[in-house]
Amino acid sequence: MHDQRELRGHWWLPGNKENRTVGGVLSYHTAEGLELDVFDSLGESESDAFGISEEEEPQVVDRIFGITDDGDRVTLDECHQTFEKVTYGSEVTRPETFAVSTALIGEHFHEDIRLESVGMEVEAFHRWFSRSGLNIDFNPGPDGRENNRETERTDSGSIVRADYTYPDSETVVSNEFRVYLDPGITVQQEQSSSVKFSETTSIEVGPRLDEEPISLSQGKSVLRKIRFFIALGLQEPIQPIEITGYYESEGEQPEASVEILTHSSADAAISDQPHRQELLFLLPDIEDVFESLLDTWIQSFDELAPVLHIYFKTIYDDTDLMTTYLLRRATLEVYYRTQIRENQTSGSSLAHTDFEEPQASYDTIKALIGEGSEKSFDAQLEEILDQHSDTVTKASDRLTDRISDSQSSIESLFEGTQNSSSALHLRSESLGVICNIVILSEIGLSPDRIATFIETRS
Repeated sequence: MHDQRELRGHWWLPGNKENRTVGGVLSYHTAEGLELDVFDSLGESESDAFGISEEEEPQVVDRIFGITDDGDRVTLDECHQTFEKVTYGSEVTRPETFAVSTALIGEHFHEDIRLESVGMEVEAFHRWFSRSGLNIDFNPGPDGRENNRETERTDSGSIVRADYTYPDSETVVSNEFRVYLDPGITVQQEQSSSVKFSETTSIEVGPRLDEEPISLSQGKSVLRKIRFFIALGLQEPIQPIEITGYYESEGEQPEASVEILTHSSADAAISDQPHRQELLFLLPDIEDVFESLLDTWIQSFDELAPVLHIYFKTIYDDTDLMTTYLLRRATLEVYYRTQIRENQTSGSSLAHTDFEEPQASYDTIKALIGEGSEKSFDAQLEEILDQHSDTVTKASDRLTDRISDSQSSIESLFEGTQNSSSALHLRSESLGVICNIVILSEIGLSPDRIATFIETRS
């Protein structure tokens, strides 16, 4: 997705275009999200922009329409007004600024936004998909077939032949949605003799056959969950290149599309140096159970959200060794409280783990550890391992010893009796293994398969 973008144009409230249209700029940044700055009030009176008291709650506008200088129609959905002070000399004014949840570029939606499907395009997904269609021959013969002889060089350089055959697509039908995964390729000619190939995959979410179109929020939510499922398998951040919504048009074309820009919370903002880890599983590893597994992931994601929100920080954030350890420990503590001892869940503690925070800090996670439970972390960890004993017993003695090491002298890390970075690294990796066992178990993978994945990747 675009790292940064500005759309200049004119903006108005629904039904108010003839009375009041205001110039302004819609700004998009992956780390900061979407923001609309208008040069005057969108309300009926110019004074509306400057008559807001400090105590007044910010206004939430369901819909704002716009037309860009390039002539593109824009629909802004769920806009939260902010009142940042701007000083001109000695005069303080309050121009209208809106934090925007979603921008749809290409159409004005006057009713509820219902879409036939929502799709995102991602790179590197073909590696998880394991279905590359690109075949490059650096030494082709004159008839296009491979030639073992040394290629004759010309002034323009060596001859290279590239063929692409579209791999098989994949369709998953869940209880509520249809998910279509279609690998493809983009070709970009950078210079007269330079061509760039990029293998991409389109992931499209729509309703089950013969069912009503899905809402915008449903489409975005399912795509987000799928993106994290792939990130779980690859153990690396997955970021969409582009998100597109398809809808039934009343114009000449029966189906039209809009580009979708979404407010980028920290779960989508990738650090410049994310924490790289060994991959956990690829599609061929789970192909026989892929449909049921993805369906379970989509259905259980919201219930597991407090756990997953912390877990994915170790993948999307550039965390140091101590923070990674603390995040993994916090992941297991929240799992214990929400899944094993639900009555011990502390709402105030879980608030610290919201994805809105771009990166977990040492102090935040350390403060979280131990909250909402009377049991020590060692005791909690023992109950977690007991609950997943079927998987643990399938592991090798080497891996079992590593898991056991995660329970020894945990508190000494904070008491200063152990300050070895290598010891901390081993402890953190052991907790990472347990985190993966817990999450894979919750989405329905068998103990045998989980043990195989953990053993192979550890």
